[in-house]
Formats: sequence, C-alpha cells, structure tokens
Amino acid sequence: MAEDTNINVIASEERAKQSVSLEHATDRLPRSARNDESKTQPLIPKLRFKEFAGDWSTEFFGKYVLHSAFGPRFSSGLYQRDGGIATLRTTDMDLDGNISYETMPFARLTVDEVKDHILEQNDIVISRSGTIGITGIFKDFRAPVVPGAFLIRFRIDTKSVSSNFIKQNFNSPLGRHKLNALSAGGVQKNLTGTSVKKAEVNFPSLPEQQKIASFLSAVDEKIQQLTQKKSLLEQYKKGVMQQLFSGELRFKDENGEDFPDWEEKRLGGMLKMVVDNRGKTPPIEDEGYPMIEINAVGSRGIKFSVISKFVSQNTFDTWFRKYLESGDILFSTVGATAICSIYTGEKQAVIAQNLVGLRFKIEDSEFMFYLLTEARNNHKFKRIEMGAVQPSVKVSQMVDIKFNVPCLEEQQKIANYLSALDAKIEIVNQQISKTQEFKKGLLQQMFV
Repeated sequence: MAEDTNINVIASEERAKQSVSLEHATDRLPRSARNDESKTQPLIPKLRFKEFAGDWSTEFFGKYVLHSAFGPRFSSGLYQRDGGIATLRTTDMDLDGNISYETMPFARLTVDEVKDHILEQNDIVISRSGTIGITGIFKDFRAPVVPGAFLIRFRIDTKSVSSNFIKQNFNSPLGRHKLNALSAGGVQKNLTGTSVKKAEVNFPSLPEQQKIASFLSAVDEKIQQLTQKKSLLEQYKKGVMQQLFSGELRFKDENGEDFPDWEEKRLGGMLKMVVDNRGKTPPIEDEGYPMIEINAVGSRGIKFSVISKFVSQNTFDTWFRKYLESGDILFSTVGATAICSIYTGEKQAVIAQNLVGLRFKIEDSEFMFYLLTEARNNHKFKRIEMGAVQPSVKVSQMVDIKFNVPCLEEQQKIANYLSALDAKIEIVNQQISKTQEFKKGLLQQMFV
C-alpha cells in the first residue's frame, strides 16, 4: 500500500486540510497545486499519483461491455442450505460492493441449467432495485455462482478497462448518483442493462485505473479487517455475558475466595424510583434541554448527536414531575421495548413518553445495564409485552420480574470487565468511522 500513496494533490490548501488520514498514508502525499481556472476545465482529478499526467477521457460504460444480463429468477422452493448452485443476492454485498460468499444460499439446480448465467472472474454485478447501484466484482471460484434476479451482470473488456476501477467509480457518491439518475419507474425504481451502459465514466489510462483501484481496494480491505475485528469482539462479549449471567463464569474476591451465591430479586424491590415524563409529549423547541427519544438509546451511552427535539427552560422547570440523575438506566417501554442505555449526567436532559428512567437503591448501575440487556434476561420483558401493532411494557408488570443478582462487589467486577470490552469495541468502531471518512475523501478527489 505504501508504494501506491505517492499521489499528486491538485487542490487548494484549504481542501487538502480536510483530508482524513488512514494510519500514515497522508504523511506521504506530495505537493499540492491549483487547477487553472478556465472556461474549459481539464479532466484532471484533485488527487493523483505523481507518475501520471494528462487529461482523462469521457466514455459511455457500454463501450467496454461485452455482455450483460439480469440474473435468473428462481422459485423460493428451489433454495436449500447447501449443495447445488450458489446464488449471489443484493443482501450478500455491503454498500461498498464487497461480496460475502459465506451468506449465499444454494439453488437446487445443475450447472447445465444455469450455464449461461454462471459468473466469471472480474464480472461486474450491479443492484438494479432497492438500494440501486451497489457494484461488486466476482473473484471467487470455490463453487459455481450465479447472480440473483435483482442483480445485473456485466462482462467487460478487461484489456481496455479495470473492472475494479469501475467498481470503485460506480460506488463513489458521484457514480451512485449517476446510476440513480439512469433508473426508471415510480415508487420502486429499477435499473436496466441498457440504462447502465449509458452511464458516462471519466477514464484515465489503464495503468492509472489499476493503480487507483489497487489503492482504494487496500482501504476497503482495512475497513473489512476492522469490521471483522469488531464483530469478533461483539461475539466474544455476547458469549461472556451468557456465561456470567448463567453462573458458569464467576469472579473471585480479593482473597481469591468465592463470592456468596447470587440471590433472586424482584426488579421492583431493587428500584428506588421510576422517572417518567407524565405520559405525554411536552412543548417542543429547536433548542434548550435535549429530549431523549428511543433512537438515542440502545448502546451503553446515550447518542446525544441524533437528538433533534428540545424543551425550554420553563417547560423543564414546570412540566416534568421527576428528573434524571447520573446512573439512571433508560428503558424503552413502547415500540422496540427493553432497549437500554446509561444516563451519566453529562448533559441535563429529559425523556420522551416511550422511555422511563430506572433508579436503583444500592445496585451498581453499570451492572444493572448489562443484566437487563443480557439476551435471556432481556427476553423476560418480551414475555409481558402487550399489543400487536405497537408493543408496550407496563411498569406495573415489569417490576414483578425476578432476576438473579450477585453481591455488590461482584456486580462491580462484572461491570468493570464488560465496560472494558465495550471500550475496546468503541475504539474499533471509531477506527472504522475514520477509515470510511478517509475513503469518502479519496473517492471525492481521486475521480473526476
């Protein structure tokens, strides 16, 4: 990857400062220069490898397409868990067009029945409905694979253009916009092979295409590695929580002795107070005290960045009967029920009518967050849900649910261990976000 980072930056200093770094990649970016302002803008990217020069050319994508076709449509009765022909669906690709071969279903068909549809090396597949324009490349030969009915397959002249360059180009914001503009239909728009062939693409020479595609693929690989790392950490945390709350895994005290046996306790018996907001919506303002809604809970901490509703000082002082305190567990009672977060008091806030705040007497609030969100414990609330269209959980019923709870010292040890895991997951999540932002900047500046 280091060899591919000698990029010429043709941009203003202000724009260059907005670039996001991936590890030390941007430390190796050379000088910047400003494009000449003229009536006819040359087709030159803002970021470029230093060994390349000259204008790019504009061509229709169809110029390089040898063959295109929709994937075959199968009856659902033909699908099976394994054996037969693997089928690539739109759901087997992420938004960057990376294909997951492990999730593909199999169709009870023979190679002869689908021989005209089997994907070959470097075939491009593009989603034609739903999230339009997701572009991937087939590169795997572990088994015969055919594209599903909601994908279009393109076989291109790889001696003239790079399929990976096309993939990165079409998955860029501008490329996705072009494909959406070429789709037709009403509420449910669709792409056709003919319409995609009309997409205008700016091309450099083939060697430059290959170098751009190789660099961006390295960034994609970094994102995939981080995503896999996050997934493994989350799976590990889930398994540890199951062992901890089932009693299979226990901590020792400071003397290496066993802690006392866990006790069965009613939720209501552990509560000091339940905070609500009177069961109706207060007057809403554009600024003031943030009102936490269900979209802001679900992780350990509250996502204040997504909050869009606020209440005034007067409403805050007069409307609410009770107020949140640091350590309260926010708990959703309507809609997607039993979703929790910990309120740490970093911002004074109020809650919407579909949330309550659970304040405990002596129990460790972090431990109670993990106890309430552990899968089997959390399912206990699902058992008392009422209503079909809009499920709800009544506080008067949930307080009677019983849980096994350890002594306070063991609670704190469990909470500290799980909090440390959450911190590791959050670090990886931030790395993913930064790398995605870095790639977004590259896509905007490496293509014309």
